[in-house]
Amino acid sequence: PEAFAAEASAWIAAGAAAVGGCCGTTPDHVAAIGKQLPNPGRARTQIASPRA
Repeated sequence: PEAFAAEASAWIAAGAAAVGGCCGTTPDHVAAIGKQLPNPGRARTQIASPRA
């Protein structure tokens, strides 16, 4: 998990808006990413209502 978090930190520094995992990642991997972030939290995205 720590190596994955280090890579994810580089992706975030490069401008990634979202980071996640797939097969083989566990909650421990996600927690390790959270520990690397200065202010972990949810991003807010505004979605326009579809026109009828």
